[in-house]
Amino acid sequence: MTASAAPPRALTLSTETLLRGLLFLMLGLGSISFFEPSPYEVVFLVLMPLVFLGHFVLTRATLALAVLLTAFIASEWLALMPWLGERPAPGPENSVQSASALVYTAQTTYLFLSAFMFAMIFTRASGARLKLALDGYTLSCVVAAAWAVAGYLNLPGFHDKAAIVNRTAGPFKDPNVLGSYCILGVLCLMQASMRGGVIKRLLMIGLLLFTIFGGVFLPLSRGAFGALAFAVLYFAVVTYVTERRARRAIVVGAVLLALAGIGGGIAVASDPALRDVVTSRAKLELDYDGGVTGRFGNQKRSIPMLLERPLGFGPHRFAFTFDLDPHNSYIGAFSSTGWIGGLAFLLLVAWTTLVGVRLSLIRTPFIRHAQVVTPALVSAFLQAMQIDIDHWRFIYFMIGAVWGMEAARLAIAHRTSLAPSMPRSAVPPFARPA
Repeated sequence: MTASAAPPRALTLSTETLLRGLLFLMLGLGSISFFEPSPYEVVFLVLMPLVFLGHFVLTRATLALAVLLTAFIASEWLALMPWLGERPAPGPENSVQSASALVYTAQTTYLFLSAFMFAMIFTRASGARLKLALDGYTLSCVVAAAWAVAGYLNLPGFHDKAAIVNRTAGPFKDPNVLGSYCILGVLCLMQASMRGGVIKRLLMIGLLLFTIFGGVFLPLSRGAFGALAFAVLYFAVVTYVTERRARRAIVVGAVLLALAGIGGGIAVASDPALRDVVTSRAKLELDYDGGVTGRFGNQKRSIPMLLERPLGFGPHRFAFTFDLDPHNSYIGAFSSTGWIGGLAFLLLVAWTTLVGVRLSLIRTPFIRHAQVVTPALVSAFLQAMQIDIDHWRFIYFMIGAVWGMEAARLAIAHRTSLAPSMPRSAVPPFARPA
C-alpha cells in the first residue's frame, strides 16, 4: 500500500506580501489624479492601518521626523482656529476651485501622515521595499507620459481635463505637477539603462526618452525643466564618484541626451506653433511674474506682513490678501502655519536634504535608491521657491523614503558597532569604510 499523499498546503497571504502589493499598487496608480479621491488616496486608506498596526517602527530617525511633522501640523491647526467655517479661497478668473481652510488643513495632515507612514515602511526590508516602490512609481511615470502624448495628439478620451492653453497635463490637473512628478521616474530609468543586457538597456533608453518627452517636455513647465537639469546632474555626479563601473555609461548617456536634445530642438524649430509656445515659456519672467501685484511682487509684500503675524494669514488664506497663491512653499508655510510651523518646514527641508545627500554618497545596501530619490527631492525643494509644492503627494513619498533609509542606515551602523572584530574580508561591502 502506498502512503497517502500529504494534503496540499493552504495558500496564505502574509502581511508582508499584502503590504508590498498595496505599496506597488498605490505608487503605480500615483499619476492618476485628475479626480478626487484618487486611486492613490483610496489605497492609502487601506495601507495606513496595516502599517500602523502591524509595521509600526519608532527609531531615532523616525522620531525626529515625527517631531518635525507634528510641529508643522499642530501649528497649522492652531492657525486654523480663527478661520473655521470660512469660504474657499478664490481661484483663477474668480472661480472657486480651492479648498476651504479646514479641508486644506485636513489634506495637509493626511500628506504629512503619509510621509511618516512611508518612513516606517522603508525602515525595514529597505532595499526590497524601495525597489518595488520605485518600480511602481516609474511605471506610473511612463503611463503619465503616454497619457500626455495621447492628449497632445487629441486622441479620443485623453484630452486634458483642466489644461492650460497649449500645454498638456496628462492625468494631472496641472501641467507643472506632471513635469515635476516624472523627474524621479526619469532618474530611475536612467539608472536602469546603465545595467543589464543590450536589449534591456535599449528598452530602458527608449522608455527614458519617451518619458522625458511626454512627461517633462510637453507640460512646458519652466520649473520642471530646471529641476530635471539639476536632478540629472546630481545623479550623474554622485554615481560617477561612487561607482567606477558606471562611469562609461554616464559618459555615453550624457552624449545620448545631448543628441536627443539637439534632435528635440530641431523638431521644435520645424513646427511653428510648437516653436512659438516653447519660446513664450522660455522666458525667466512672464507677465504674471513681474510687477507689484505679480507673483514676485506679492511675495515681497507679504514678508513684512508675515513678520507681524505669529499665526500667519491662516491656512490657505494668502489668496484672500493677494488674489493669488504665494507660488513659494516657504512663504506659504509661514502664511499657513505661522512662525513655528514655518521654521519647522525650513528645518524639515534642510535636515532631509542633508540626510539624503549623505545617503547618496555613503555605502549602504540602498545607496542606488538614495541616488535617485535624493536628487529628485532636492530639486523639488529648490523648485519650491517658485511654485507651491506643499500638496504634491509624491513629495511626501520621497521625504518618507529618505528618513526610512536613514533609520535603516542607523540600524546597520548599530549592528556593525556591536559585532565582534573580524577580518575586513568578512565585513559586508556596505559596512566597510569608504
